[in-house]
Amino acid sequence: MTIPGWGIVLLILAGALGLVWLTAQVSRWFAQGIQSLVLLTVGHPLTAVYVYHALVLPGTVLHEVSHLAVGRLLGVPAGRLTLAPSLREAGTVQLGSVHIAQVDRLRESLIGLAPFPAGVAAITLIGSYALGLPGPEAILADPMGAVTQLLAARDPGAWLYLMAAIGNTMLPSASDRRRWLATAALAVGVTGLLTVATVSWPDTGFARWVISTGRAVLVSTGVALLMTIAADLAAGLLVRLIRMPFRGRA
Repeated sequence: MTIPGWGIVLLILAGALGLVWLTAQVSRWFAQGIQSLVLLTVGHPLTAVYVYHALVLPGTVLHEVSHLAVGRLLGVPAGRLTLAPSLREAGTVQLGSVHIAQVDRLRESLIGLAPFPAGVAAITLIGSYALGLPGPEAILADPMGAVTQLLAARDPGAWLYLMAAIGNTMLPSASDRRRWLATAALAVGVTGLLTVATVSWPDTGFARWVISTGRAVLVSTGVALLMTIAADLAAGLLVRLIRMPFRGRA
């Protein structure tokens, strides 16, 4: 049975949504590992927060600047941008913030979503231009070949660190997700219309463009998420190995 082009796009979309969820879980696990290691060594919760904040600061900068940039593009007044971490009432950590005026739900949700595509684009650009990696589909087809090219790149460690910092901060925070209903409804509507169009007129240039563009965007997103997951798992396991003797003394 041959799966049509639009069906492949929908399958990739479902996979990408699953990867978003998995990335959020692994990123939280990695952050907890870093902070618990610092807490065991220095015994001060706020110090643990500041150490993690310093590690992911490049990603935090991109996260907040993307909010600010999209807000400006949409004509939404913005206030002060803050990059200092803070502990919130629910026990969560806020790595940074930017004050955006309250406007309609659609614009607020688009501003809240901004860090995610900005992070995916940044990781894709770093992989392609700084590390010389092939395109996302080529990486999925030959991951070991991509690893070989990665090791041959100049300063791969620095670029991988930057990619990990961005990957761990590109998912929208709880406050960013407050107004997602409008964007979700718009995305579902647009996806539905495009799917109907490609099914109704599969041999048109527009249908081929929709399928190829949608597939490229979703595959790029998937590769960016997979690279973040891999980096977090590797670093998180190392952190837990380092933490073992400290736990023994605790």
